[in-house]
Order: sequence, then C-alpha cells, then structure tokens
Amino acid sequence: MGLLPLPVVLISSGALSDSTGQIIVLLILLLYVAIFVFAAIQMKGYYAMGVTDDSFRTAIHAALQQLEVPFEETLAHIKLTSLDADLQVSFYLLGTVGLKVKQSNGKPVLNEITKALVNYYQTHETKKNNTTAIFYLVAGLFMLAFTLILTRL
Repeated sequence: MGLLPLPVVLISSGALSDSTGQIIVLLILLLYVAIFVFAAIQMKGYYAMGVTDDSFRTAIHAALQQLEVPFEETLAHIKLTSLDADLQVSFYLLGTVGLKVKQSNGKPVLNEITKALVNYYQTHETKKNNTTAIFYLVAGLFMLAFTLILTRL
C-alpha cells in the first residue's frame, strides 16, 4: 500500500499526458485490485492482533471448554470431534493469529468460539504483544513521510 500516493502524484504532476504515465497508473490500480482479491480469498475467518501464542492457546482451550465442545489438539489444527470439523489456528509474525474452520458445518460454532474468545480476553488479564501496533505505527509514519516528500517535489 506504500504505492498509494503514486497515482495522485502522477496525476497532479501531469505525467498522465503521455501513454507511459497512463500505463503506470493503470498497472498500479490493477495491482490494488489483485491485492484486494488475494486478501479476500486468503483472509477468511477471524484474526486477532497483539496476542502471544501462549495466551491464545490458553484462551482457545478456555473457550472450547466453556462451550463444551470436545476437541483434540494436534500440531497442525484442533479437531472438533463432535462436529467432525478442523479448526485451523495460524500464528503469523508480529503477534497476529488467524482462526478459521476448514469444513462448512463448523462455521456456526466458529462464531460462538470467537465470541467466547472475545469474552475471555475481556475478562482475563493476558500478556499482550505490542509488536503489531508498533509496526503499523512506524509503517504509517513512513507512508506519511513518503507522501509529504512526493507532494512537495
């Protein structure tokens, strides 16, 4: 998304008067569409930011026990035995975790699990991972500086 100011700069500088500038802006806009479609396909489910792997594991166990959903934990997923569904928990960099269910019959229970997780984090003191917030703050400041520099040229 760091290229977002580029079409604005190209339009305001008059670079669209030639075909090269028009092609560049078109390619950038097509790139935005491709990124949006990719994110929509990849990011199904729920995501939590600022959590640690230990606190999330404790929270998911507490949520499943509160909902009385029997489960078996393996290295790759959590099998919800009563629903014959697999709950996929993915830990990403910077304190982000993704939670989705592979089978469509588990989607209603995923909503209930998510509500129980939110309740758990609201009622329990857990360790936070602020790396995500700091990363986005620094990235935003860089984009702001980049935009200000480009608009003054």
